Amino acid sequence: MSANPFGIDNTLIEAVLQGTTAGLSMAAIEPRAAGLSRMSISPHEFNLLVGLVGERSGTLSMSFSRHGMLHVASGMMGEPWKELDEVALDCVMEIANIVAGDVKSSLDATAYAIHHISLPSMVFGGQYVYFSKGMHTCSITFELPGMPMTMFADRLFHTTISLLPASGL
Repeated sequence: MSANPFGIDNTLIEAVLQGTTAGLSMAAIEPRAAGLSRMSISPHEFNLLVGLVGERSGTLSMSFSRHGMLHVASGMMGEPWKELDEVALDCVMEIANIVAGDVKSSLDATAYAIHHISLPSMVFGGQYVYFSKGMHTCSITFELPGMPMTMFADRLFHTTISLLPASGL
């Protein structure tokens, strides 16, 4: 395991960075990494979950504020989107699907290889924490450029991957 001072496997960091960047590029957004944690972070009211299945199973999650979701939907639609309706939800769920697919590809030749991803699910509501003993977790906080600085908390979103490692990791 190649880890940094945070104790997070660099393989997971690179997969989350690459997957999130690739996924948000579909909405013409270039997210900026702003923080790193070994804990699952989901402080916003909208959380997208994608199951990761294989010899090592786990979850990819993305946590957005309402304004962050609308910003992403606007990027996908190519026009300002003001209402959090089914179209906006579909846009952001598609982004989560793309992120998970890219993370899966990034991990193919690693000890964290994933064979399948589930359809994205949405959790509506407050903060939650998911934890399983032995999981390797990497949570990266990203910033959504293009949103006003007065909406600082809304500019931040989180992509988290938690996977059971192969034996010996």
